[in-house]
Amino acid sequence: AAKVETPAPPITNGWFVQVNAFRSSENAERQVAQLKGKGYEALVSPSGPLYRVRIGPFAQRAQADDTKQRLQREEGMTSSVQR
Repeated sequence: AAKVETPAPPITNGWFVQVNAFRSSENAERQVAQLKGKGYEALVSPSGPLYRVRIGPFAQRAQADDTKQRLQREEGMTSSVQR
């Protein structure tokens, strides 16, 4: 029997860097695993029909901005900072 996981409630405190959004939870989880392997604090945040891949939370916007710039510089990823 397959293990069924209950999704954690979305975290809403602080700043996040949104990296991507998928319609498939499997694709979102795959990207989270890749980001965690590179040392990022990544998570999946369900939002309606989408599974958002986010890094954070950060207490200060400047920390999120720094991570956004690092993603662009080191990974070639375009992202956005959100609350």
